[in-house]
Parts: sequence; structure tokens; C-alpha cells
Amino acid sequence: MSEPTDKRPFTDTFHMDPVSLHADTDAGDSVLLDEEAVQLPNDPNSEERRKDVERMEIAPVITDERYDMVDWIASGAMGEVLRVRDRHLNCYLAMKVIREELVSRRSLVARFIEEAQVTAQLDHAGICPVHEIGRLADGRWYYTMKEVKAKPLSVPIRAVHEASTQGQWRETAEGWNFRKLIEVFRKVCEAVGYAHTRHVIHRDLKPDNVVCGNHGEVLVVDWGLAKVLGRAEILAGDLEPDVVTDRSTDQAMATRMGAVAGTPSYMSPEQARGEIDSIQQGTDVYSLGAILYEILSGHPHYQGETGPEIVDKVLAGPPTSPPTPRPLDVKNVQFFMLQQEALGSSAAYVPPPVPEELLEICERAMSRNIADRYKNARALGDHIAGWLDGSSKRSQALLMVQKAEALIPEIRDLEREARRLREQASNLEQSIEPHEPENRKYEMWELQDNASSLEQQASLKDLQILNHLQAALTHAPDLKAAHDAMARRYLEQHKQAVTRRDRAGTIMAETQLRAHDNGVHAAYLEGEGTLSVMTEPSGAEVILHEYREENRRLVPVKLRSLGVSPIANLSLPAGSYLLELRRKGCLNVKYPVLIERMKHWNAQPSPNEPPVPVRLPYTDELGSDDVYVPGGWFYSGGDAQAPESLKLQRVWVDSFIMRRFPVTNRDYLFFLNDLVASGRSGEATHHVPREEKGDYSYYAKEKNGRYILQKDKAGNLLRPDWPALMLSWDDAMAYSLWLADRTGQPWRLPCELEWEKAARGVDSRIYPWGDFFEHSWACSRDSHPGRPQLSVVHRFPLDESPYGFRHLGGNASDWCLDAYTPSGPTIENNRLRVLAPDVNSELPLRTVKGGHWRGIGVQARSANRQALVSSTRRAEVAFRVVRPYATSKK
Repeated sequence: MSEPTDKRPFTDTFHMDPVSLHADTDAGDSVLLDEEAVQLPNDPNSEERRKDVERMEIAPVITDERYDMVDWIASGAMGEVLRVRDRHLNCYLAMKVIREELVSRRSLVARFIEEAQVTAQLDHAGICPVHEIGRLADGRWYYTMKEVKAKPLSVPIRAVHEASTQGQWRETAEGWNFRKLIEVFRKVCEAVGYAHTRHVIHRDLKPDNVVCGNHGEVLVVDWGLAKVLGRAEILAGDLEPDVVTDRSTDQAMATRMGAVAGTPSYMSPEQARGEIDSIQQGTDVYSLGAILYEILSGHPHYQGETGPEIVDKVLAGPPTSPPTPRPLDVKNVQFFMLQQEALGSSAAYVPPPVPEELLEICERAMSRNIADRYKNARALGDHIAGWLDGSSKRSQALLMVQKAEALIPEIRDLEREARRLREQASNLEQSIEPHEPENRKYEMWELQDNASSLEQQASLKDLQILNHLQAALTHAPDLKAAHDAMARRYLEQHKQAVTRRDRAGTIMAETQLRAHDNGVHAAYLEGEGTLSVMTEPSGAEVILHEYREENRRLVPVKLRSLGVSPIANLSLPAGSYLLELRRKGCLNVKYPVLIERMKHWNAQPSPNEPPVPVRLPYTDELGSDDVYVPGGWFYSGGDAQAPESLKLQRVWVDSFIMRRFPVTNRDYLFFLNDLVASGRSGEATHHVPREEKGDYSYYAKEKNGRYILQKDKAGNLLRPDWPALMLSWDDAMAYSLWLADRTGQPWRLPCELEWEKAARGVDSRIYPWGDFFEHSWACSRDSHPGRPQLSVVHRFPLDESPYGFRHLGGNASDWCLDAYTPSGPTIENNRLRVLAPDVNSELPLRTVKGGHWRGIGVQARSANRQALVSSTRRAEVAFRVVRPYATSKK
């Protein structure tokens, strides 16, 4: 809290924040319909409001005989806060009193009364209760509140950061630490979230308007700028706009008035623009994010000498740098110190590392677009609570790791003793002839039995280690200590499996070692590969994810940023990766790569051609359901268990775009009805989904000739978001030709190797999600209780490929462009050639790919191929559309 401007003495205990002068320019009438909404008088321009003010003006005067003035706390442009003693109740209170010269200003009196009414009706532990409102003998309005012996949140924030230098969080002498600051912030979110449920927006949230009591109380104070949604704000036409008042001696912390209301360092962009009608719950969320930013960094995200200067910065754009280095490494620390020095700050201060999750929460809360923020303060508080819960789980996880580590010496002792006993038993066995009676062998057997018992105990303890570590990772999935312990365990198992020449055990141990290793055992793991990436346009950030098996699915786990493209000859351990390519003005691109031992991934189609850059589509080039597959290599076929699988081959496939979902009934109805509207009813009738043999149509025709969905023969109503079924290859071709004509884009059916690459990525995985089949992941025969069922395209989200395509492992198989041949499509110099289909063949076989709702696991294997006559209509076969990608340079 700032020092009072009139230099009168005040206590060192913070009671309430000074009152400041506020004026808004909202206008218009509205009515509150929610019973839980705070009830306030109507617009002051209305007759009812004038009567309310008149009634208040003639209310009985409460003299100051009831209250004894004890101390002055603070003052502002609109009033002052006093510490008083209530003679009737014999207790101390905080009294907020309007300035004497403002008593005749009706609009300001109304706002003062409104502030008291708002605060009084917000019945929450995190909001200071109001006891009474009235007028003193001199005519001044006042209201009394509970006396809060507390300090503003800005004080412990500053103290924690002053204690936490050189990159380490430390606790203050008063017991404040980083976690406690976050816990206080969560309570602030709860209080503001409650206000949001009552349709009240604070509009001036900042650390100085949060007070922390000596007994753990956390209160959100100063609701003088509060706005109640759903009714008009009070006009203050007698005030000049853009007035800045002294809420503190620091002009940067002052509250701007008029059309721009709030504290510049914490106000949202819409507040800074003076967009009164845009103020909503997300406005408070932004300010809460700004408070969190200050907790994380130790300073406001916008700073300046004057309020207008800061407002200009808010309007100019987001902050230019994150609050602290992430991750905290030598290079980032040096950069941060140089940056601080350039800003005139102390170069000796290095901020402590901040959890990535909190940075992401902060960034979302402070999104420039209000729609991208958390919906309200409660939603923000829930995410903070989740992080706090995770932090607690991390401590539990570390305890589990310690328990696991403590078992290792015990296991070593057991194994050592077991080896000693077996050695003794072996020595005895050498001294005993096989034909000798059993009593000569009792001692040997006892030694062997004891050794076996010790080995079993060691195995059980090893299982306990695994259980402890798995429990640790359940509590904290990213806990380094647990992963390190897991890696050491599987390193030992790998060595043992290699010794036993156990290939399955070697693969299992190496897979697990790679899943848990953070680079410590890189030298042990044989071989590395190299990666080169170029993009067009260049300068894209390249974020590296590694595919790891989690719950039997291959999941991309973020590792780090590789910098910006181009990237040349980067060494990487052999494995499957996903690169995320990000560049301003372009869409984010998923680019799977397979790093093989002693090989170089560089997107080079042939030794005689230069490497091909990954083209990044501009933001307006793709539709919402269009998914881009960059050109490059992938492994096709090679799955002995997949029916009709092609041989294993490394094939180059050029860039293409395919729709995320198959064509749905909704899409196909639009196609048919567009034909009808274009006077092509005959074509529409020819392409209606129907039985292969018979006249039953799966779409009904209305009197006006348009088609709608109807029930199938079983009485089930077709759903718009089901894949369009009972269509021949010719129907699918007709749709793609229509779509190409309508959009001006060369849409067609996918070649089977385009389809397979879209499903498998580049690492020859068996299914789109990995190497294990689970019926609950993809819509198949046993995915539902009872009989098999078709699914809408948005269900089964785990049936997703590395590029983001859905339902390639189940729900409906897809027609492909190719004529079916045992050897597959045309490949020249290891490069796929997409040829125009022969539509004049008398009985052409076409390739069908993918699992379906009546299928079993083997049919969901991505290398699976099926041959169907092009006129075939099946309840399991749908289709997708694809087009080659050729960017237009901008």
C-alpha cells in the first residue's frame, strides 16, 4: 500500500484499500432476471432511481456519537477509510466515508452507495462483509466494514522474490513461499468466481486489492469499480473523461477514470480501449492473469512512468518476453540477465524457474482475445487447484521413489546371499554321486531351496520397486526421479536379456529404457541418427515430440524446441518422433519423422535431388476439417498379419490434404440436394445410397425432390454425423468430382498409399494409434455391448493417426482411388505415382482400406487391403476425399 498523500499518520496494519474516484460511460437499461444476481437500484435517469436517491437523502441521520474516531487508515479521491470504535457493539470497525465536497454530487453518492450494496450482497469468506450504511451528522455518507488486519498481496510477492535470487525459490522469514502465493491466488479466484456467479465484475483486480490476514484470511477488496452485468452503469456526465487519480504515489499503479476504468498495469485490452460494453467475466480473468504474472515474475507485465504510457503499451500488444526463463538453463539465464541490464534492472537477479503449467495458465488467462481466456474466475481457479493438487502429488511421488530406492540394497543383499548358497550347493553336488541315497542330498537340496526362496524374495521386492515407481508416476507423470529409477531398472534388465540372448526381452527392456531415459544412458543405447529440416517459408519454430508407449498407445511426448528452421544434421537417438512446425501466418504442421540408427532424415526424394522443404500452409489455405500431410518418406506394408499387406517398402509420397473425417450423411445429402437444385435430379437419383440388390433407398425423397434421412430396414433413423454408407466407388467418385467443381480444388479419392501414410505416419506402426488393438479405442465389432453399432464420426477420439485423422482403424472402411492389384499402386524410383483411374473397365476391382464397425482387430491393421468390385455397396464402406497440396507463395 502506498504512503498517504497528506502525510497524516496511519497504522502499519493494512485495513482496507483507499477509495478512488471512478466514472463510467455505460448507458442503457437492463433487467436482472437471475434470482442470485445482486439487486441494485435502476438507472439514475429513471423516475424510480430519482425517488430512491431522494429517499436516501431524507433518511434519518446517524450521528457520529455512536462511533469514536480511533485512527486514519487511508484516503483517496472519493473518500477515506477510518478505524472507528462502535460504542453500541464495543468493537472496532473500518469506516469508509465519502468526501464532504462530493456529498452534493448525486451520481457519485449513488456509486458510493452502490459499492456498499454490491459488497454487502457478496456473501463470501473472501469478501469483506459490510455491516451498516448511513450518514454522519455533517451529511457525509459512510458504510462500516469488518476490520481486517492484513497486508496487501503485493507485500509477500515482493518479499518472496527478494528472497528467491539466483534461480531458486526460497521461503521468507514470515513463512511466505511460492506455493503459498499460489494458494492465495486460488482463494482470490474463488472469491472473484463467486462474484461472477452473482453477475458482478470487479474491474480493478490487482495485488493491492487483495489483502492477506494474519490468520490465513484472503480478501478481495475495493469493489468501487464493480459492474453488475445485465443493468446499465451509472452515468457520470459531470466528470471529465480520462482523469487519473492518486490511488497511490506511484503513477503506474493509479486507476484511470472516465471511459477507461481500472489500473493500467492490470487492465485488459478491452478496458484499455474503453470498450465498456465488452466488459465481462473474462475481463476479470485477464486481471487475475496479470496478478499471476506478477507472482511468477516479481513485477507487473506492463510497466511505465505514467498511467497513459502503460495504457499505450497494453493497447500495443502482449508483453515481449515471458516472466522467467523456461527452461532455466545457462543460455536463458545469461540472456535474461542481459535483458534486465538493458532495461536498467539489476543484472545480478536471476528469477527462479516457473512451472510450465502455470505459465500456460497465465498465458491463457491473459489472452488478447477475451474468448480465448477462461470463461470465468472459477474456471481459472479450478486449473490452479489442479496444479496445486499435482504439486502435492509430486511430493507423494518422490516419497514412493525413495521407498523404491531403499529396496535396491536389500535386493542386492538377497541376490548376493542366493548366489553364495547356490555356490555352496554346487560344491556339494560335485561331491555327491547321482546314485547315492537321498539322505546324502538333503543338505544340497536345503541350500538350493533357500537360494530359491531368497531369489523369490528379491523378485517380489523388484516388483515392489516397479509398483512404487508406477505409483510415483501416477501421482506425477513427469517426475524425473521416478523416470530415472525406471530407466536404471530397465537398463539392468536389458543387460541381462542381452546376455540371455532373449530377443523379446531385449526389445521390451530397450523400449522401456527409451521411454524413461532422459539422456543419461544414451551412450549405452546403440547408434544415433541425424535430422535435417527445412521449411518453406523458413524461420519456423521446430518443437520435438517423441512417440512413447503409454497404456499401449504411442503418445507424442513433448521434449523441447529445436529452434527455428532450417535445422541441419541434428543428432538424435534412433526412434519415432513428431515435429511440430510453427510459424506466424502459417498453420501449425505435424511432421512425423523416423530417426533410424546411423541414417539421416532429410526429406530427400532421391540421391540426385536436393532435399525438399516442408511447405507450411498459410492460415487461409485449408478448411477447418482439412488435414495436411507433408511430403516425404514412410514405410508401407510389411505386416504379415494384415490381410493382403504389401511387402515392406520405403516410399516417397508427395504432400496432400485429406479431410479429417469420412464424408458424412450430412455432407452427402448436401451433394444430392445441390444436384437436385441444379436440375440434375436424375444424377442425384442414380447416386442415392441404396441396397446393392433391390430398390430400397436409405434416403427419403420429399415432394419437392430433395432428400432427407429416414429409418433403415431395422427401424433405426440414420444420423447426419454417421459416415455415408451403401455407396459404390462410382458414387464416391461422383461426389469428389462435384466437390472439386464446387470448390475449384482438385478433390479426389485417396490413393491407397496416401491413405496408409495418413493412418500410420512414417514409423510403420500397426494401427493409427500404435501397435496394440483395443476395441474401446476404435469402433469395431466388440466396441459396444450387444450387437455391433455404427458410430458418429466425433466419437472414439483415440482412433486418431499421427496427423490427426480420425476413424481410420474403425467405424467405416474407405474406398480408394486405385484399381486393386496384388503388387499395389505404381511406384517409380521409390516414389508413388498417382494415376488417373480406369473408369471403363468391365469389372474393376478397387482397393478398400481401414477397419469398420463389424470388423475385428486384424481388419483394423493399417496395412490391411481389401478388393471390392466398384459397384459394390456395403454397410461397412464409406469414403474420404483428398487433394494434392501445392502452395501459393505470398
